[in-house]
Amino acid sequence: MLLVSGDRHHAEALREQVSAVIAPLGLRLAPGKTRVVHIDEGFDFLGFHIRRMRKRGTNKHYVYTTPSRASVQKARNRVRERTYRSTLNRDLDELITSVNRFLRGWANYFRHGGHLGGRGVMVAAWWSPCRGPAARCATPIPATTKSTDRRRSTGGLLASL
Repeated sequence: MLLVSGDRHHAEALREQVSAVIAPLGLRLAPGKTRVVHIDEGFDFLGFHIRRMRKRGTNKHYVYTTPSRASVQKARNRVRERTYRSTLNRDLDELITSVNRFLRGWANYFRHGGHLGGRGVMVAAWWSPCRGPAARCATPIPATTKSTDRRRSTGGLLASL
């Protein structure tokens, strides 16, 4: 449950009211998971890190949602598991299909975040099938940058930005 309120003392009072409302339903707030934080500090919620920050070059503040560090690390670990040396005996088409299926689902879940916070997962997936002494790819893989990520994700429409 996510509650947004004015000041810290308002949020504390609201927490007590919510506890009173959900108690008859047999529910309770978990003390380890329930926190009161300022939006500028940021918090993790459902795999996203939500934080208000100043936009570069301006004095305006916006709320940014990015994949949390734990979500990115978990995804990178799953890609590593699927492309580890013990999987070298798998068919390359099967391996690529498996990794692509996972990354497509992961990217669809985090597509509503307004930042390239999950770029590390894509780079790890890009390089993983081609590491090791017997590289499985015939052509070298180019380094990715924000501009190439933007060009690939938009089909070249925003390549000039």
